[in-house]
Amino acid sequence: MTSNVSAERIEDVRFVSAHYEMLQGLVVAPGMLVIALLMFAATPSGAVLEGAGWRFGVVALGVLATALATLAARRYRERYGSVRPHAGVGSRYALVSFVALAGVLVVHLLDLRTDASPEGLVVSAVVVVAGLRAGPLAPPLITAGVVGAVASALPLGRWAGTDVHPLSQMAVLLTAVALAQVVIAVWCHLVLRRVLGAHPAAGA
Repeated sequence: MTSNVSAERIEDVRFVSAHYEMLQGLVVAPGMLVIALLMFAATPSGAVLEGAGWRFGVVALGVLATALATLAARRYRERYGSVRPHAGVGSRYALVSFVALAGVLVVHLLDLRTDASPEGLVVSAVVVVAGLRAGPLAPPLITAGVVGAVASALPLGRWAGTDVHPLSQMAVLLTAVALAQVVIAVWCHLVLRRVLGAHPAAGA
């Protein structure tokens, strides 16, 4: 039993060491919230956010998000130190993003006539596949992918009396993706805190 726990602990530390930059979720979360708000403003439901006051609010939120991200990054460095970024992590993230965007573009151009959202299903499938190889990050990724797949498969557009599934509208899809990334970013922070919480600075 003890050896199994030790092995899991070693694997968690290795994962954190390789993905340390990506696991600093509180650096990412503020920006993702602002992006989600901006994308929501581009949807029909977000029309209430138009006007000069809204533009000033966006600038203020952007400044606030940048300040919070900077403070969070400093806090991570002070508590856990820093490690050299792992090149493979960035390339894998870029590949996953490229596959998702390419898939969305293809199905969007095909203009498939269906009650489901092909765009949402593509993104959800990519997220689930990525989650299967994400170690401690698997739970939020797979959960987000499954929830997205279910929402994409349901005829939400027909139920709402529209011709287009909400997740086939790029602004709505990007809003959902940004909000999912906020949840994943918080999970990343919790993983980092769980693995390195008892061993600040020297643990990274």
